[in-house]
Amino acid sequence: MASNVGLRAVDKTFADGTRALDGVDLDVPGGQLFTVLGPSGCGKSTALAIIAGLDQPTSGHVEIDGRDVTNLPAHRRQVNTVFQSYALFEHMNVADNIGFGLRMRGVKKPEIRRAVEDMAGFLRIRALLRSRIGQLSGGERQRVALARALVNAPRVLLLDEPLSALDAELRTALADELADVQRALGITLVFVTHDQAEAMKLGDRMAVMQTGRIVQTDTPRGIYEKPATAWLARFMGLGNLWPIRGYGADGRVYLDFTTLFGLEAEGDYVLVRPEMIALTTAPPRGPNDVTADIVQAVFAGPSIDYRLHCNGQRMRVLAPNDGRMIHAPGTCVTARIPVERAALINA
Repeated sequence: MASNVGLRAVDKTFADGTRALDGVDLDVPGGQLFTVLGPSGCGKSTALAIIAGLDQPTSGHVEIDGRDVTNLPAHRRQVNTVFQSYALFEHMNVADNIGFGLRMRGVKKPEIRRAVEDMAGFLRIRALLRSRIGQLSGGERQRVALARALVNAPRVLLLDEPLSALDAELRTALADELADVQRALGITLVFVTHDQAEAMKLGDRMAVMQTGRIVQTDTPRGIYEKPATAWLARFMGLGNLWPIRGYGADGRVYLDFTTLFGLEAEGDYVLVRPEMIALTTAPPRGPNDVTADIVQAVFAGPSIDYRLHCNGQRMRVLAPNDGRMIHAPGTCVTARIPVERAALINA
């Protein structure tokens, strides 16, 4: 059974005075794959350790299913953690590693053997049960660590950057497997990462942290397309972030290089993601069409990454590599800015 997880006004200050968490409030719905994203040192791993019971908050409290578990020891929370290093026991074989938690709980040997074999079969590592940890690849170690956590039937599974030591192809494959496992078992999974693409791909919902605080919690699409701050807009990837110089009647927004029409809200910046802008060699015909010169066209596999200048303003456009002509540097094009998909955000 999956559990809800909550942090309520959690602060954490270490003995040297470093404030790792600053009034963190977080709600993780039961049965979801929830990602926590942020740069190194933002406090995301500290938050995970506090949920797990491996560290104590300086103030605030932790809830699981609405129950305050702040002072409950880790082994009584029905929460298991997979660390970045996997923390496997090198002197034990795979089967003994997977069954370690069950042995510590006093489960009888036949039950342990059956549970270990079932979990190994589920994660497709049954052939490795007699292998030593030193014989395993990175991907196999990750599966063993996951099996060791899941065999204890936790209501919440916490993963602290478990894919960061793997190569890109294996990271992608194992991320897909993690999502499949979470859906199959229906558990609550909290996945900490510094990788934006990984967080957006995996998460049903996600929270982004900066300097010990949560900046925004939403769906991955909501955070990518409508970030709460300019910092978050930049952190979430490529974006055209243009300062607003003023507002006029009828939804006009004045920028350094053009005037956009049809934006009703107010903010400090307009954000338009580069894949949302369309390029054409036809002349401007709409109120939010602007002329621009191609400065650079970079082949990026499934897309072409264009760098443009528009009345002195730099612009980035990602166009699908659909086999049509690539605009060469020096070409004058029309950039169609979709204001309906633009975000007005604050500094």
